[in-house]
Amino acid sequence: MSVDWRQRFADLRERRPDLSDRVCRRLLMDLQRQGLVDLDAIDDLAVALKLGGTRPVHDPNRPKPQLSSESRLALYELALEYAERHMSPEKIAATILQVEKRMLAHESARLAEDPDTPLPVLREAIHEFLNFAPGEVLAPREDVIGTRAALVRRLLTDQLDFISVAKRFIRVREFAEVLDHIILTDSRSGRLGGKAAGLILADAILKKAQRRGRLNTDYKVPTSYFLPSIGILEFIEYNGLEELINVKYKTPDEVRNEYPLVERLFKSGAFPPTIHKGLEEMLYQIGEVPLVVRSSSLLEDRIGHAFSGKYKSLFIPNRGPLEMRLASLEDAIAEVYASLFHPDPIEYRRERGLIDFQEQMGILIQEVVGMEAGGMLFPVFAGVAFSRCEMRWSPRIRHTDGMARLVLGLGTRAVDRTVADYPVLVALEQPGLRSVQQPDEVFRYSQSDVDVVDIRESQFETLPLADFMQRVGRKIPNMNRIF
Repeated sequence: MSVDWRQRFADLRERRPDLSDRVCRRLLMDLQRQGLVDLDAIDDLAVALKLGGTRPVHDPNRPKPQLSSESRLALYELALEYAERHMSPEKIAATILQVEKRMLAHESARLAEDPDTPLPVLREAIHEFLNFAPGEVLAPREDVIGTRAALVRRLLTDQLDFISVAKRFIRVREFAEVLDHIILTDSRSGRLGGKAAGLILADAILKKAQRRGRLNTDYKVPTSYFLPSIGILEFIEYNGLEELINVKYKTPDEVRNEYPLVERLFKSGAFPPTIHKGLEEMLYQIGEVPLVVRSSSLLEDRIGHAFSGKYKSLFIPNRGPLEMRLASLEDAIAEVYASLFHPDPIEYRRERGLIDFQEQMGILIQEVVGMEAGGMLFPVFAGVAFSRCEMRWSPRIRHTDGMARLVLGLGTRAVDRTVADYPVLVALEQPGLRSVQQPDEVFRYSQSDVDVVDIRESQFETLPLADFMQRVGRKIPNMNRIF
């Protein structure tokens, strides 16, 4: 059954005359590239362009004959005639579809590049691009990459090293999923922050490895929602806390002494109505599952600046009436916001010449992943990994081997160092090479407390290892790998 490309073209010409012109240009270029027409040698083309029956000899030092708008239309009609003569109906129909698909890609990229584009408008454009003629036509690779790069710049970062990597891995479809999970603010600007950007990129890299058969295992990214970095500025303005923005220029002692008051001011503040409504809708969608509220500042997890453990991540049980859950969530976000003004990250920025950067704090809200046992929710293994191993406990370990810090329970103890508690250190290239050997050292440099979400009490709790084991018994899988 042949494709009725003329009906499809007539429909396009009625809806978008500019795109019908693009179709004709595309057909002419395809015909010329295949050697099926020569635009400078076709006699009837000269007639169609109303240049007379005989083409005049062209003087290379003079402009070519001027073409009128009527001549352009005649040229386009001629393109359709030659296409019908030399190309299959399926090929012409595919060209029509691809022109419209390209237009949607260009429109998506244009909206992403414009900082004044509301996120709902951008989200609608991305979905329209993805849902147009699925399985029938693909946008050209260069258009897809351009759209990806524009979305990286708009949502994630303007850091060129990151963009050059991210545009190769994060698909437009994955950006659509991110846009579906963004909590709106009053402002149209604001990025998702470094931690969110790293999560999105890592997920995209692993998905591509799976598609190419290089990763033969399953993994799961927790359900995630994103509050853009501009949210903290709206929170500060809404609560009249603008004088806190320049706290970073005070002396370290002043910053440290004033931080308890700063934290109280944030935790007693209210959220702007738009953010309040967005958080409420998010809680309604996600249901009563424990959540972790994670910092995702613009500087965090950037190339060259990890900020590991400098800002807060807080766990909340998210159980009970919606109003109570919302109050608990907003309190946690406010406390994470306040950690932007903590003396430790301010000193970290000062040491690295970043003090003048207008740091903003995005928020990453995720479902807590783990198992339930003994009235608690916790992951069996959790931790943090680094691409470089800066603390080598053996000459067999190289800086480039990478390192992980692993704990039983929630991963807070792998990030935040405590006085008498130690994670397990693992060189990623040589995981069997232990950092301590003697039994007394193994006992001393081991984990003694476990962080969990206590479901019964609806709170985050730290338990001594012995008490934890009494509650869970032998329900932990792979116990022989822990003890």
